[in-house]
Amino acid sequence: MQVSIKIITDSTCDLSKSLVKKYDIEVVPLTVNFGEEGFRDGLDISSEEFFKRLRISEELPFTSQVNPAHFEEVFKRLLDTEDHLVGIFISSTFSGTYNSAVIARNEFSEELQDRIHLFDSRTSTMALGLIAIEAAKCAIATDEIKSVCARVDYAIAHSKIIFMLDTLEYLSRGGRISSSQAMIGNLLNVKPILTINEAAEIVKIDKVRGKKKGLRWIVDYILDQGINLKEVPVALGHGDELENLNLLKGQFSHAYVDGSGVESCIGAVIGTHLGPGCVGIAYIEAEKK
Repeated sequence: MQVSIKIITDSTCDLSKSLVKKYDIEVVPLTVNFGEEGFRDGLDISSEEFFKRLRISEELPFTSQVNPAHFEEVFKRLLDTEDHLVGIFISSTFSGTYNSAVIARNEFSEELQDRIHLFDSRTSTMALGLIAIEAAKCAIATDEIKSVCARVDYAIAHSKIIFMLDTLEYLSRGGRISSSQAMIGNLLNVKPILTINEAAEIVKIDKVRGKKKGLRWIVDYILDQGINLKEVPVALGHGDELENLNLLKGQFSHAYVDGSGVESCIGAVIGTHLGPGCVGIAYIEAEKK
């Protein structure tokens, strides 16, 4: 008898609706709030609608995690038809969403808890999306829950993400840097290069002057690491600036085959913190032979 395994993630995975449908992934939305108006990320507001509103908003929106009650409803519904649930969520260093999922699982009987497998991804956005896709691919290829969980563990431990901000305005509005630092940086056309480190923290690894130099920095870093983008799961993301995504792909030249990776516009929750124009790449390192 075939064992059914359902992959669950949250909306910070920033996967397109077509990919969510293709891999039959359940996406639980976080919420972005403009004042007293709340919008479920990816459901009530699209990425494009969000960035359009963000650009004209005088105040920075704030985001809300998924609450335990919502997860409990999702788990109940899916357990009626699925043998196992594998939930992979935004890093607990960024959001309480993973902890909400754990609280919800603890409300079930011990027998049902054994069918709910939860993972703190230690990352977010395109990297989280890649991990969810890898889990879904494994669930399609095998009905062994141990194999799927092992693949998730590997993908989490070997996921990497690098992105460039196009403006310092949203770091300033979010209180991460001062307004004077942002103003001077923007005047000098400074582009911070960021990553998520092993402690699941967003850290700056460099800064360059100019968009093209920033994109070239990312490309050189990837190639210097010996990463063959044709042989590993890879995702490219942008903050509602398709031109920046195309510029990044152009910098990779023959190293990246157009359409071979996941490409998406970053969603409302992540976009709140990175701002429009950001661009980046995520990948999962290949297993060493």
